[in-house]
Amino acid sequence: MRYLIGFVVPYALVLLPLRWLAKSGELIGGVPLIFIWLIGCIPLTSLCLYTCWRLFDAKHH
Repeated sequence: MRYLIGFVVPYALVLLPLRWLAKSGELIGGVPLIFIWLIGCIPLTSLCLYTCWRLFDAKHH
């Protein structure tokens, strides 16, 4: 479960929607949706890693 939260979920958040987002010409405030998605994935990845730490490693510290 640790590897699912720490590795698989962040990779899936970044890689799976890339083809669809790259083909769409959607703009939000003049910025392509793909850039907004990738920048949004940074805090989501940090949240996944924090969740993984809290669930599995915090009790050891």
